[in-house]
Amino acid sequence: MALSAVELLAEHHRVEGFDCGKPALNAWLTGFAKSNQARDFTRVLVVHDAGMVVGYYGIAPTVLQAMPPPVPSAPAGRRIPFPAS
Repeated sequence: MALSAVELLAEHHRVEGFDCGKPALNAWLTGFAKSNQARDFTRVLVVHDAGMVVGYYGIAPTVLQAMPPPVPSAPAGRRIPFPAS
């Protein structure tokens, strides 16, 4: 077995038959990895043996937005004092 370096998943990589022992991970690689990468949802990096994928990991970018802190709430009719600054 001559393993490749880590590479970005490409069309020439064969994913059918991949089995890491976790059915959900196998299904994601064979069913969604290439299309998710094509739509820029995920970057999938693989290690292969002569084109057959033997290991992978995916990186999914996320967006973090700063949001104001939540407004405290109280039971109806009760006032909450706000600290003076």
